[in-house]
Amino acid sequence: MITRVRARIRYLRAQDPERGSGAVFLIFFTLIVLIVAGLVIDGGNSLEMRQQAANEAGQAARKVAEDVSAAGLRSGTITINAGNCWSDADQVLAAYGQGTVTACTVAGRDVTVSVSITYHPILLGLLDVNLTFTARATAVAHLAAGITSGS
Repeated sequence: MITRVRARIRYLRAQDPERGSGAVFLIFFTLIVLIVAGLVIDGGNSLEMRQQAANEAGQAARKVAEDVSAAGLRSGTITINAGNCWSDADQVLAAYGQGTVTACTVAGRDVTVSVSITYHPILLGLLDVNLTFTARATAVAHLAAGITSGS
């Protein structure tokens, strides 16, 4: 039986020596297409996550800048509640449900908030189960109060 199978294989190879080379090409081409698709899809997601991090940082900075001290308003000086910086920024990011605040500072009327978002790539993640990317962004909000220019 084995000799008959070997004889058949020798016969087929003699008829077409390149038999099966199309399958090798197809497998190689499929891998290349999947890798390129992974780079395109996950690269687009990377850009989207950077934009999302910038959006969340900007919204969190605005929220912190809006938290004005009531006592300061009564005395005529406008100050931001610096003690609430982290909690206000975390409150905004909790609404989005993705990012985490990495830095939150108040300097006078300027608020700086840094946000990071960690995400798992879709196709490139198939190659490595623990593969993650982190998108980071920082935004500054300035508290402007009253009329700054008039006509």
